[in-house]
Amino acid sequence: MRSAKVKRTKALAPALGFASIAIVVLGAYWLLTSDDSRPLESSHVVQSIPDKGADPMVVPEVPVQGLQPKQMDIPATELSTSASKRYVAASDTPRRRISGRILNEKNEGVPDCKVTIYKGNPMLMSVNFAGSRQFLGIDATSGPDGSFEMSEVPIGRDYVLVGEHPDYAQTELMGLHLQAKRDLTGVILRMEGGATVEGAVTSIHGGPIEGARVELFDAIATVQLPPEQRRPWKIVFTDINGDYAFDHVSATSLKVRVLAQDYESQSRMLSFALDARASDRTVDFELKDGMSLPGRVVDEQGRGIPNVRIEATSLTKDYQGTAIAQSDRSGTFLLDGMGDQNYYQLRATATGYSNKIEPKVHTDEGELLIQMEKRLLVEGQVVDHTGAPIRSYTLTLMRAAKNRDPLTLNDTRNFSSPDGRFVFDNLDPGDYALEARAKGLAPSWSESFAILRQDEPPQPLVITLGRGGTLRGSVRNSRGESVPGAVIRLNPNNYLNTLHVIFSHLSDVKEPGFKTKTDENGAFVLSNIRAGVYQIAATDTGSAPVTVNDVSIVDDETGTNAPLNIKLPAGSAIAGLARDSNSQVIPFCEIQIHNKKSAFLGSATTDAFGRFNFDNLAEGTYTLMIKPDRIGSKHINPLMKLMYAQRSEREIFVAAGQTVSDVELYLPPIEQTN
Repeated sequence: MRSAKVKRTKALAPALGFASIAIVVLGAYWLLTSDDSRPLESSHVVQSIPDKGADPMVVPEVPVQGLQPKQMDIPATELSTSASKRYVAASDTPRRRISGRILNEKNEGVPDCKVTIYKGNPMLMSVNFAGSRQFLGIDATSGPDGSFEMSEVPIGRDYVLVGEHPDYAQTELMGLHLQAKRDLTGVILRMEGGATVEGAVTSIHGGPIEGARVELFDAIATVQLPPEQRRPWKIVFTDINGDYAFDHVSATSLKVRVLAQDYESQSRMLSFALDARASDRTVDFELKDGMSLPGRVVDEQGRGIPNVRIEATSLTKDYQGTAIAQSDRSGTFLLDGMGDQNYYQLRATATGYSNKIEPKVHTDEGELLIQMEKRLLVEGQVVDHTGAPIRSYTLTLMRAAKNRDPLTLNDTRNFSSPDGRFVFDNLDPGDYALEARAKGLAPSWSESFAILRQDEPPQPLVITLGRGGTLRGSVRNSRGESVPGAVIRLNPNNYLNTLHVIFSHLSDVKEPGFKTKTDENGAFVLSNIRAGVYQIAATDTGSAPVTVNDVSIVDDETGTNAPLNIKLPAGSAIAGLARDSNSQVIPFCEIQIHNKKSAFLGSATTDAFGRFNFDNLAEGTYTLMIKPDRIGSKHINPLMKLMYAQRSEREIFVAAGQTVSDVELYLPPIEQTN
């Protein structure tokens, strides 16, 4: 055993605070699944951005010495697209144009501003949560007068525009609605200077530390990523006086991390959750002498494991220290930048091995030995109802539990084998099931199986796919006319779309479902449905949606399913204006609408003239309210938004086919806010 040798190293300590709303949202996300950052401009140091050919999520952990103060900016789109899925609209979806101007706080046009569009989540419109958005692959650059235009944008709701410019903070405009027969024009995206986060890095012995690496993380934007994939938003290095600065900061939950050779690393969290927007902050660091902790990672046979990522996080309260290392070919590693008086939690991760957590270690323990266990596997075969092997299919991993259906996990794999056999590996211990899908056959679940750490793997699985059931039907409108092109969806019984809206963009966890469209005669066919009880949902432009629960479907081999004929009621609409307390219209603010009885929830953004519109509504009473981020030049405190929104509430009843077009929503006075 080697004793821990003294080494001074710089580290960072995270201290993240979330607003209560963000906590609820992120907590919900973690129920479904398991430090990214962005760049700014500063007068202090910079390192080059990693090569495009390299892993985009890897950022060097070792500080670079001798650079002149300058800031390293990583494009926000790089960060957001790494955490976002791609949104692909159907090929027959109509497309329209979005155009407008990029203005600064003086109403001057901002040229050369990059504008990117995303598909947002109406339930999370107030949270900068990259994982809740889908990247459309569409962007534009503003002209000399700040004007921009995006063509061929699929029609839809809840779009988010993101503006990026080196002289301004990243700016977002959320909740945009692009209609089928009208371009969206007159959009104003207002760029602001943003906040400055600055400070000094000094030694506990006195004196500045030059060349220390300071990283700024957008904590919410990357919370859905595993630790090994989080990257800084901005990176600077301290100058000769130990000073650093990040300019144009817009994120409201930040982590500042500092590393310096031969010093303990430190991180601190910043939250602007109680502020109307990000404000200037000073964050100073006094670094203690660093320690090194050597160690080795081995498997069950004592053989060294290469390429293991080891992250040590301090258990301190006032700040947090983080040290990261990677094992070499023999499994040996060295963690630098640790404190001599701190306890740390270690997390080791490697492909093919279960994550290993060491809950409490100290640098005085000498050489650390970490033993990791290989992940396990299950084998099996997929056959059709005649017993013949299926050559090509997909398998999706599911979490099994007693007295309920399995829960779909984020692990779907394609298989192709002449005999239909498969090996599904990289599994941690637990209870699982597999769902198999193949073209022309109904999905089927395997029997549940347990993965245990024992000599023998579980018994091979045999998953049989049958042809399932067929549901036929028709769709007519309120006038009794056939409706071609209506969308028919098969959902789990008593499915609530509101919950789907909340979580559909947070992960790939989705209920299995089918979708089709009616033909020119308004007829539809859903085939290869696993026997069970379902909900059928029908939607069409110009009509209100309909859902039918308790639709029982049997296999075609055992019976015939009764036709389902759906009549869509005439769609209702609510339109109006959003005004402030002085009766001035409020452009580009969020309007939220909900119906308690149906659990319907939606949102839209007013246009340049303060107008909003909700169409294709079912008959009922709806509550509308304004949820602005600002009024004119005044920002609204996030914790005051809900109060103002509730005070602007108005209930509107619409009958089937009725349009209520004279609705006016008013915000109360805002003098008491920042």
